[in-house]
Amino acid sequence: MPKIPESYHFGDRENLTIDKLIEIIEDMYQQLAAQINQKPNVYARREGTTPTLGSTDDTFVENCDLNIKTDTGTVEMATRDPSTGAITWTTLIP
Repeated sequence: MPKIPESYHFGDRENLTIDKLIEIIEDMYQQLAAQINQKPNVYARREGTTPTLGSTDDTFVENCDLNIKTDTGTVEMATRDPSTGAITWTTLIP
């Protein structure tokens, strides 16, 4: 997975205008949001609660989101069907 830089270089600070600073902060925010949004969501739920295989309640789930069944330790990954939008859960670690 991509890493978010721990520091940000602003360049020449001596001639930095407010408008340029706002542009830099907007760019920084866009880069940060893009990196964070690439990471999968992780859900921890008991068996019998959503998400479950074929659950229509999982409309909020994205491709590659993970579900950890807390009672069994099973790890599942979500896959969204591009034509129907239906979610299926594939067991990765039984």
